[in-house]
Amino acid sequence: MIAKRNNATLLKIPSEVLTSGRYKPDSDEYKVRILYNSYLNTAARNRQGVAPIAPILRDIEKIKNLDDLQDFLIHYYPYGIGCMYKFYVAPDRKNSALNAFWVGVGSTGLERDYYFDADKRDILEKYRQYMIKPFEALGDKKILAEQKANAVVTLETKMQSATLTKEASRN
Repeated sequence: MIAKRNNATLLKIPSEVLTSGRYKPDSDEYKVRILYNSYLNTAARNRQGVAPIAPILRDIEKIKNLDDLQDFLIHYYPYGIGCMYKFYVAPDRKNSALNAFWVGVGSTGLERDYYFDADKRDILEKYRQYMIKPFEALGDKKILAEQKANAVVTLETKMQSATLTKEASRN
């Protein structure tokens, strides 16, 4: 009952912001409205294609060695782009009264189990097939897109191999 009431209350906030025209352009509410509507405007996004991320793609193309990769990651880390690792503070595993500094795997397309569990191989293969499409959309021929998709899945598998299983992370 309380959860339903809270959800209804929380849903009123964005609903009111999105439907009311009373907010000034410099207000946070107006900015939320513009951002939310831009997410829903798929026709405009489709017309833009990759143009909004073209500068990032050019910077990715410039990566030729480990130093270039490091420079790219340092530059884009504050924006949450291309982060192969993450830094955070969380309770220490041996003494929960203390906080510890942690370094972990950044974002991968799937959770750890999908890269290693035999019963999830079909999902991993579908993911690999899906990963071909973005490379083709960026102009790569099918064979090159397949090679890049395979490289992404291989890299993500290596990254996830360094993480704890769900069971081990609870101990």
